[in-house]
Amino acid sequence: METPLSDPVSHPTSTRSPLPTDLHTAKLAKAPIEQRAKIFAALADPTRLHIVELLAQHRELSGSEIATQVGISLALFCHHSKILAEVGLLDIRRDGQTKYNSLNQTLLMDCCNYFLQRCEQQS
Repeated sequence: METPLSDPVSHPTSTRSPLPTDLHTAKLAKAPIEQRAKIFAALADPTRLHIVELLAQHRELSGSEIATQVGISLALFCHHSKILAEVGLLDIRRDGQTKYNSLNQTLLMDCCNYFLQRCEQQS
């Protein structure tokens, strides 16, 4: 059984294509819509969203610290962290046997800003 993250995402093409106002926006606009869909699909799960919110408050946490604070087993955290890492939201650093996790804030902010800028263009 495939996970929602591996399902292909198809979207109708729009006849209107707003011009990006700066280089940063232009770079993000070129990112495949599938990548943004995978990011939001990963965040649609309440446990993964909780993990992201926790990491937004802390610079870096070990997997066991996150599992304890979220109230899940370490094995379940590993499952969720793999999905978050696959879409690029989670950076993992190994120190000995311990894996430390941090949020890729740039990717998350870029994804959110992409939509905020589109909304501002409509205002």
